[in-house]
Amino acid sequence: MTSKLYFLGVCFLLFACEGSERTVNEEGIINNMNITNLYGDTFPWSGIASGHLKRWDIDTEGLIPVKTNNNALAIKAMDKIEEVMGVPMFDRTSIANVPNDEITRGLIISEGTAIGPGGVVDKNSCGMVSKNIGTTAYPNSFYTENGTINTVLYVHLSSSKCTASLEVAIHEFGHAMGAGAHFNGFGHGDAINNDFWNVLYNLYKNVIGATENQLIIDKIK
Repeated sequence: MTSKLYFLGVCFLLFACEGSERTVNEEGIINNMNITNLYGDTFPWSGIASGHLKRWDIDTEGLIPVKTNNNALAIKAMDKIEEVMGVPMFDRTSIANVPNDEITRGLIISEGTAIGPGGVVDKNSCGMVSKNIGTTAYPNSFYTENGTINTVLYVHLSSSKCTASLEVAIHEFGHAMGAGAHFNGFGHGDAINNDFWNVLYNLYKNVIGATENQLIIDKIK
């Protein structure tokens, strides 16, 4: 397979990817964190908290609620993320039976609703994250000035033309958890590889609002 990745002003879409494994050093991890999270006024970040770490506040606001809709692939992705992170990340029960329009914080898994640029569905439409079904946009003001993500996001897995892999599912959870722009090992080359895991781990190891010079980096892969 070849890699087809599209960056739009309103969405990130991941299509089928294949690439070689690579792992960067501590400086490379920081650079990847800067690209995907700390810096950049490009989608999905609006310029608020630029230069500061942005993520869900699982420490004081609780684990990230997820309405899995019993999607086996999403559950496998969550299991793998928690295995690598070494701690619980997801609350799998509190919104399980809550109507979508009543959910105020968390992730909603939507199977078969991934779309491509301009709403087109084709063989490369494998996964995406957005504010609802049928759109590629994120919510307005989905994170606060201190860098706390507090919103509802739909994690779309698969479409009528493409079945998402576990790697694609983990990639989309990565976006929903605070990874923005793609970097090598996250959508550039591989859907995910060890460079992605090192970034995700360190996003949640460090405090919300941390600046680059305050980051404490652990290389876990």
